[in-house]
Amino acid sequence: MTEQALRKMIAAGESTRQEFKSWVKCKDYRQRKELAVKSVVALANTKGGVLLFGVEDDGTITGCPKSDPQALMETIYDMTRPSLFTEIEPVETSDGMVLVVSVEKSNSHVATTGGIYYRRLGNVTKPYYPANDVYSPADNPDFSAKIVEGASESDIDLLEVYRLKEKLRIRDAGSALPDLADTTFLDNLNLIRMDKDEVRVTVAGLLFVGKATSLARLLPQAEVIYLHYSDEAQTEYDNRMDMQEPVISILDKLTERIRTYNRLTGVTAVAAKGVLSIFGGNPGQRIQDSMTAGKNFIDASMAAGVKFLNKLMGISQL
Repeated sequence: MTEQALRKMIAAGESTRQEFKSWVKCKDYRQRKELAVKSVVALANTKGGVLLFGVEDDGTITGCPKSDPQALMETIYDMTRPSLFTEIEPVETSDGMVLVVSVEKSNSHVATTGGIYYRRLGNVTKPYYPANDVYSPADNPDFSAKIVEGASESDIDLLEVYRLKEKLRIRDAGSALPDLADTTFLDNLNLIRMDKDEVRVTVAGLLFVGKATSLARLLPQAEVIYLHYSDEAQTEYDNRMDMQEPVISILDKLTERIRTYNRLTGVTAVAAKGVLSIFGGNPGQRIQDSMTAGKNFIDASMAAGVKFLNKLMGISQL
């Protein structure tokens, strides 16, 4: 694309299919990533179009210094569900480089990995909730208690039920819950509901004791991504772990991974940083925690995990 063609696009202003975003006004790369993801999700859910990164709302070109188009494309892919393929063309102008991010209209609803959907409303971006979306809070404010349509007793992993009982025994030795029959145990924790003789699995139930294949099929956005940064100032992670499996298994894996890095780096210096994102709750509910290496990292991670479990299960001890 030529500078002349770009300036003609800018002169047309923002619309349903075109959005401007400032690069230089963002405080850091994380904010730029979030803006890009929000914009392309909205465009994909509407008519498709282009994001002009490096252009102010009034059409002034301020450029995208120190930008990496390939890294931004990969970020958009990683932070959208289903993952979006975009094309980014850097266009040099006399006022700076503009990144032209093109995205096609999606045939399915697209969300951020935080479970949030956006659409274009004229020349602005707004959140919205698809009528047939399992994550919409409009018809059920208690997301964890929602019945997962299509899920049945066969989607429950009995090994995860056993693991959950053992966790409860360790944390509350006086609890009688672990001694109950599996179905009664799950029913008491609101992980399933009995409809006559039929087992109906709730969102909480699938997240805690569902088979990994069932989670991928029925709650595809229920995912945890762990990113490890070896340096506080580093913008690109050096290790990534994607997990789409029951919550207890995920917490155990995260604990082991964090302890492994602590053994390697020690606990006195800010030598490693982890970013933990937990998805699969209420849309808009995204637990993202950035912590330094060391004992506080493990303690904070486990405390957050236990708090998350307690809230989801509605019990005071786990």
